[in-house]
Amino acid sequence: MELGDQFCKVQRSSKVIIDREELAWAAGFFDGEGSVGLYKHNKARYKYLRLSVGQTDKEVISRFNRSIDNLGTINKRKHIPNRKPFWVVSVSGFENTQAIITMLWSWLSRPKRRQATKALGETLAYLKTVRPHVRRRHHA
Repeated sequence: MELGDQFCKVQRSSKVIIDREELAWAAGFFDGEGSVGLYKHNKARYKYLRLSVGQTDKEVISRFNRSIDNLGTINKRKHIPNRKPFWVVSVSGFENTQAIITMLWSWLSRPKRRQATKALGETLAYLKTVRPHVRRRHHA
C-alpha cells in the first residue's frame, strides 16, 4: 500500500470515501506550483516547516485546500499594481505537512518527493536541537 492510499474521509454514516482522482489532481497541482521546505523566521531565531502553493485563480487554490481536507490557510498576497491578485494556501507544522505529503505521495514526481523528504528530515533533525517549547510549535 502506498502512503497516499492511507488518506480517506469518514462521513457521519461511517462510510469511507476515498477521492483518488481529486488527490491525484492536487498532487499534480502541488508538483508544478508548490513547494515544501524548512525556513528561517525573519525576525526570530527559529525555523519552521511550511508547505505552500500559490496562483492567481482563487477557485483553484480553494479546490486544492478542499483536496487536502482544508488543512491549509488561504491568504491573498499584497497587491502589486498592474498584476492579478495572487492567492496562496499554506500549511505549517510537522504533523499537517506530513499528512498532506502522505495524501499526495503516490502521485508526486521524484523531484517533489525528494524535496518533501528533505524538508521533513531537516525538520526532524532541527527539532532534536531545540528546546521543548519550540518543538511544541512544530507538533513533532
